[in-house]
Amino acid sequence: MVQRKKGRIVRAARRAVIFDFDGTISDSFDYVFDFLRTEAGNTHDFTEGERKQLREMSMKRLALHLGVRPWRLASIYFKGRRVMRAHMEHVKPFPGMDEVLKQLYAEGYELYVASANSGKNIRHLLKSQGIAGYFKAVRGGSGFMGKSTLIRQIMLRYRLQARSTWYVGDETGDVVAAALAGVRCLAVGWGFADPEKLKQVDPAAFADRPADIPKLLDASWKK
Repeated sequence: MVQRKKGRIVRAARRAVIFDFDGTISDSFDYVFDFLRTEAGNTHDFTEGERKQLREMSMKRLALHLGVRPWRLASIYFKGRRVMRAHMEHVKPFPGMDEVLKQLYAEGYELYVASANSGKNIRHLLKSQGIAGYFKAVRGGSGFMGKSTLIRQIMLRYRLQARSTWYVGDETGDVVAAALAGVRCLAVGWGFADPEKLKQVDPAAFADRPADIPKLLDASWKK
């Protein structure tokens, strides 16, 4: 994208959005809940109200709450990623997310994914839902490296500028990862976190619903 300024051609900064996956693009709570409950040997019959409250927990907190031993967290994390591949057909994007991605792509935003989930799982869902073509690259499996490392790798590989790059995520850790990578975080209120607690860690912007994302991004660009 180029602009003319006082007779000079100025190349405008490319606008980029890096998305988290689970809890941001994909509604994977039911899978994660059932997997962790089975691993913990938890036989409690949870009501819909209880499940709704559990949705506001981070994955780590949810695992511990259901009874997973702290020393098993790492192994269960890797097992969950592997087992999830056989259940991706049951995981869907949050309502409205496909339209948001299509809109951002049409408006010229470069879209990426940086997630703790495996790249193979992510690409499978994106392809099955017909939205893989909106993304320039997917980086998965952050593991113990942390999402900030994946965000930096994407920025370095694709020569993105921090001032024109956003990270969109649903957990307090996503806000921290974005800050460590030097980019702004747009937090979303429909994933694995209590929205009020998420707001308390001061993301640069907060979306209550998917349709808010393009509006917030466009508003920030015009400032």
